Amino acid sequence: MSMDKILVMDDEFANVEALLDYFDRCGIEYDYVSSITEGATQIAEAQEADTPYGLVICDNHFHIDELSEYIPNFQGIDFLNILLGSLQGNGASNFAEGYFGEHYEAIQDHYQGRAMLFSGSATLDQNNNPDQFNGILVVQKHPDRDGGVCEDEVIALMEGLGYECGEDTTSLVRYKTDEGLESGVESTAKHQDAVVAFLQDQGLEPDQVQLYLKD
Repeated sequence: MSMDKILVMDDEFANVEALLDYFDRCGIEYDYVSSITEGATQIAEAQEADTPYGLVICDNHFHIDELSEYIPNFQGIDFLNILLGSLQGNGASNFAEGYFGEHYEAIQDHYQGRAMLFSGSATLDQNNNPDQFNGILVVQKHPDRDGGVCEDEVIALMEGLGYECGEDTTSLVRYKTDEGLESGVESTAKHQDAVVAFLQDQGLEPDQVQLYLKD
């Protein structure tokens, strides 16, 4: 696989800022969008131009529910399953027809093995609904653990797909530290607060939440 452009979809730029800076350092081309609709449009346009993305990296929980007409509480995992042709039902079919049209079959074929969920609740979501994650690369976004950063696994999976990153990931750690993005400070703390709120919404007690964050 060549170094095809990557599409990154996340409604909180701070949560992918360090990763995008790393891509810049490595000379990896990418497009960043902050919504599922923008991402779907970019994918359709890339397919139309016969320049599909080499990888789609997508958050799961988007704050603005702009696609409830298709699927209630439409999330990144729903989008990736539609992309791969794994999600059935009228809502998924209508979304695919509306955004991908005649290119949908080619899109399904192309993105097999090239769809990644990079989410702060990835582990919990996958444990609760494992069938939803078949064929999807899954990386837990936050918090950073054991002196490493969550982006390490993203980069490892990219290298498995043929991307030549080249740049040592210590630059990524340094960037996160310099910009206040490392675990335990402002932007990561804000994200972790959102993860805690999500876990509590799922019915976990406070002590269970803390155990999950330490895993």
